[in-house]
Amino acid sequence: MASVPPLDGKRRIVPPDGDPYWQLVIEEAARLKSDGCTFVPDFYGGACLEHDIHYRTHKWLDGEPITKAEADTRFRLVMQAWSKLGKYDPMSWWRWLAVKLCAHKAWNKHVMSDLT
Repeated sequence: MASVPPLDGKRRIVPPDGDPYWQLVIEEAARLKSDGCTFVPDFYGGACLEHDIHYRTHKWLDGEPITKAEADTRFRLVMQAWSKLGKYDPMSWWRWLAVKLCAHKAWNKHVMSDLT
């Protein structure tokens, strides 16, 4: 497993691609009708599915709450953990910047649906 900087002190590990964790992500994303990597090719598809779960539920897969900033950072860190370029992977940075700056509506959409 690849180590990444801690987000909340508990989630320091990004399981490698192919780990059973990612099968759980695939199943939960299917249940939520995730569209995967929205508007871009499905490179790092598992990262996109996990990110969709975070946005739609506002929770980690284990049920603990997650913030938008944590979800967006985790998205970048997963891509970097899987990339041969690591933290220098340009795709991880531009995708992170896109969700950080432009995905507030998607995040808030699910906040409102949770309240109704």
